[in-house]
Amino acid sequence: MMYLLLTLAVVAQDQTIEQLVERLRSTEVADQNKATAEIIQRGKSALPFLEKTVKDVDPKVASRISQVMDVIDAHIQSPHLRELALILDRFSLADAPGFTIESLANELIPKRRDSQNFYDFYMPHWIVSFKREEGWRYIVVEGPGSVNIRSNLVYLFHLFDKQGTFHGTTRIALGHGLIASRAYVAYEEFDHHLIGVELGGQMDRGGVRERQYYALQKDAIVLVRIEDSMGEPLRNLYAFEGNVRGPSLPLRTSKEWVEALRSKEVPTVLNALVWLGGTHVAPMDGDLAPGMESWRDALVADQVRRDPNVRALLEEYRTSRNLWIREAAGLALTPSYQLQFPQFKLEEKR
Repeated sequence: MMYLLLTLAVVAQDQTIEQLVERLRSTEVADQNKATAEIIQRGKSALPFLEKTVKDVDPKVASRISQVMDVIDAHIQSPHLRELALILDRFSLADAPGFTIESLANELIPKRRDSQNFYDFYMPHWIVSFKREEGWRYIVVEGPGSVNIRSNLVYLFHLFDKQGTFHGTTRIALGHGLIASRAYVAYEEFDHHLIGVELGGQMDRGGVRERQYYALQKDAIVLVRIEDSMGEPLRNLYAFEGNVRGPSLPLRTSKEWVEALRSKEVPTVLNALVWLGGTHVAPMDGDLAPGMESWRDALVADQVRRDPNVRALLEEYRTSRNLWIREAAGLALTPSYQLQFPQFKLEEKR
């Protein structure tokens, strides 16, 4: 399988590394792929320049440079994971060799063959990699192969280290009526590598409607921000199960949520602010209908919102140097409650 990919690197070295990196900005996928193959052929001599440009202002270019550095510096020691990374980086979803991808995924993900009824509908779409204190981490993002009905699609984020050791799967719902068009490494102002996901409409497939950002904390993936196509923050919708974005919420008490808000870890704070600033139901409406937020969860959110010490903390966050914390605190200071639809109201007894 590998020889099919290596043929891409048999090209003439008639351009400088600077020129090749510039070609990564091309709007033509074929030209991007050729430039990628040429940079890989240059080997470790290309790394000094790539390290300077990996935080490019264009997230797509930065993501591709990061992937190229991984291949050149042989961070991926697992043959199966390395080959899967090469394929997903070289081919569009429409042109990717499905049988090869499926075979590699079965080798990497434990018991995947034992769950064929589920995985028949899924296929690896992207691989995201970044270096952490504990070493390189790779996230293989699997998505549904086709979409026929508007729904809250669930994507699978599989975590691996460079040896190909499997560290678990996080199931992430991306929101009702939305479909992911790209997953990439995002570098934000608090200098923490994030997983960015761009989303469009499931039916229209036109443009970017919103972006979601996730942080990796040890082996857990947490949601830290939702924004629209213009970069303005959006609320998560916790009132109805079918609208919630992100992984399942941790089962925390109000005290534990307050502790998360006071954390020294920026991703932990942002994750708690996304939850607090989301749209919840009032406790009296919890469990009112199937699929609605539970009374217990609604009560915890309401208790934290009414805590005067939390409101004082949120006021402090409104002056934070971190833009995302400032904006998320603003949403949390203006609580949003779901107004129930008429069909969920009980008829009055006569």
